[in-house]
Amino acid sequence: MTPSVPLKNARWEAFARGVARGLTFIDAYVAPEAFGLPKTPGKQVASSNLYKKPIVADRIGYLKAQLAAADIALHSDPTPITASTLRGIMSDAGDALLEAAKVCERIGETSLSIRLRTAITQHSTRAQAVEDRVKHVADSPAYDVDLSGAIRALRPCVCHE
Repeated sequence: MTPSVPLKNARWEAFARGVARGLTFIDAYVAPEAFGLPKTPGKQVASSNLYKKPIVADRIGYLKAQLAAADIALHSDPTPITASTLRGIMSDAGDALLEAAKVCERIGETSLSIRLRTAITQHSTRAQAVEDRVKHVADSPAYDVDLSGAIRALRPCVCHE
């Protein structure tokens, strides 16, 4: 049986679809559309055993690939990123962080406000780094420049906010 064909056992297919969508094995196993059972320690073993069946594992892999392809198609933006649009995105993010910090101050969440202001400082440093990397780029989509590479080269955010 090829992975592109739904599994003949409807419960196995529901389990595969659940796991492909990101559910844990046990959550997919006990879901109403699959087996509809209460969570017990034995179900953890049963769900793991079902996942180990090659036909089920192959189907899950196929479904995950289909979902990933659909997600990419859904979120792909044909508009090229220029230095100008990148500046705007970074500015909007900074403005949103500042507004959130002000709201936190107004409602008495001082600790959260301080953490947001720290994030603003880190963000402005990153925004300047992006600006420095792309300032030589003309604001024209005619320029064939991979700005996403400049973004990936930045240190990742570690504030976890």
